[in-house]
Amino acid sequence: MPDQPRTDDQKDVDKEEECSLPSLPPTALAALLAPLANCVDMLEKELVQRPLADCVEKTFSVVKSLDVAELQSKQMSAVSDLLTSAKLLCLQFWPQQVAKCDGLRLDIILRMLKTPQFHSKMTALKEVSC
Repeated sequence: MPDQPRTDDQKDVDKEEECSLPSLPPTALAALLAPLANCVDMLEKELVQRPLADCVEKTFSVVKSLDVAELQSKQMSAVSDLLTSAKLLCLQFWPQQVAKCDGLRLDIILRMLKTPQFHSKMTALKEVSC
């Protein structure tokens, strides 16, 4: 049914479907956002801002919900890459969200320093030096 006007109910359903992103691990999110962050200067704001907004919000929620076991895993470098990609996107499209990215990075570093595992503490110290 091309070019038919959509009812408000259909628009609400489409909006719900767009916002319900699948639950992805930080490594997958980092792999998806890194190429976009690397070419952020070439992206057209009008085309990508809305879909990327959902991805960046999903990134924030995934990082906030990391538990202690995930903080101690060796895949924490993916979280660092994920936050770096999110920050690059925020710098271009949502400058007001940059402080949120920095706050999440510092929160993750603090949580990693509080874990008893030596590897996590060393990874956190590497993050501080970056």
